Amino acid sequence: MRFPHLSALAFAVFLAGCASTHGLAPASQPRDANATLATKQSFNATSDAQFPTQQWWTVLGDPQLDALIEEALAGTPSLAAADARVRQAVATAGIADSVRKPSLTGTAQYSGVVIPESVAGPDLGGTYQGVTLLGLDFKWSLDIWGQHAADWHAALDQARAAEIDAQAARLVLASNIAQTYIVYAQATAAEATANAESTRATGLASLSKQRVDAGLDNQLQLRTAEVTVAAAREQAQAARQQADLARNALAALLGKGPDRGLSIAPPALLKAQPAAVPDVLPSELLGHRPDVVAARWRVEAAGERIHVAKAAFYTTMNLNAMVGLASGHLSDLFSSDATLVNGGPALSLPIFDGGRLRSQVRSQQAATEGALAT
Repeated sequence: MRFPHLSALAFAVFLAGCASTHGLAPASQPRDANATLATKQSFNATSDAQFPTQQWWTVLGDPQLDALIEEALAGTPSLAAADARVRQAVATAGIADSVRKPSLTGTAQYSGVVIPESVAGPDLGGTYQGVTLLGLDFKWSLDIWGQHAADWHAALDQARAAEIDAQAARLVLASNIAQTYIVYAQATAAEATANAESTRATGLASLSKQRVDAGLDNQLQLRTAEVTVAAAREQAQAARQQADLARNALAALLGKGPDRGLSIAPPALLKAQPAAVPDVLPSELLGHRPDVVAARWRVEAAGERIHVAKAAFYTTMNLNAMVGLASGHLSDLFSSDATLVNGGPALSLPIFDGGRLRSQVRSQQAATEGALAT
C-alpha cells in the first residue's frame, strides 16, 4: 500500500527539480538573405545565368591546369588534415549517440579484506575474507527531456560542418592553383613580350651604331637605343623571376618540391567566358559557398547546445541493474545461494548550483549569437 505514496513523492521530487529557465533566450535571429543582401540591380543579374559547376576550372580550357588541380585534390597534406578532422567529428557524434543507448558490461572481480577485531569483533575480525564476483552490469540514462538527443544532433551538425570545411579546403586549393597558374601564364607572356622587345631594340641599336659609324647620326640616338635594350632585358628578367616564383608556388600547392615546378610547361593564353551573375544570388549563394554552409551547420549545432544546457535544469533518471554471482569460496560460486541482484531507478535534480546552470545557458546562447553573426 506504500507504492502509491512513493510514486506521488517521486513525482513531486521530479517536478521540484524542474528549475526555471525564464528569461534565457538568444537575442539574435538569422537574417533573410533576399531582404537584406539584395544584389539584382547592382550586379545586373540575369535569370538564365548558372552557378559554376564543382569542376569550375575546366571552363578555362587548359588540360595542364586540369591535371594540376586533379593532382592536388588527390591528396595534399592540407586536405589530409581536413579529412582527418571529418573522421574525428564523425567519431565524436558516435560517442554522443552511444550515451542515448543502454549499456551492458560484464564484470569479474576478486577482492579480499581483513577487518580488525576492534571493529568487527572476534567472530568476523582478524581473519581474511575473500569474495569472488561474476556479474552483468546494466545502465541506461533515460533521455526524458531530449538532452542526449540534442547533444547527439549538435555533434552531427559539427560533423556536417567539418565535412563542408573539407569541401571548402578543396575549393580554396583549386582556386589558389588556378590563380597562381594565371599569374604564371601572365609572367611567361610578359617575358616573351619583353624578349621580343629586347630583340627589336637590339636590332635598332645595331642599326643606330652603323649610322653613327657612317657619320649619319650622333651618339644621342645610339645611347637612346642602348637604354631601350637595357630596359627590355630588365623587364624580361623581372618577368622570368615572377614566372619562377609562380612555378615554385604551384609546386608547393601540389605538396611537392621546386623540382616538380620545373616540369610545368608555360601555359597558353587562357580564354574564359564572361562571368554572368544569377538573379537568385543572395539566397542560392548560401547553398553554394562551402564556408557559408558550414557556418549555418554550426548555428544549428549551437542551437542544440542551448537545448542541452536547458535540459540540465530538469530531473534526470538513470536505470541501474546488476545480476551476478558472489561467493566467499570459489567452489560455492555457482550454487543457488550465490545469486546477486541489485538495481533500480535513480533520480537526481539540481537544487542549488550557484548560478552555474544559468551561466551555461547564457554561454551557449552567446555561442549561438556568435555563430549567427559569422
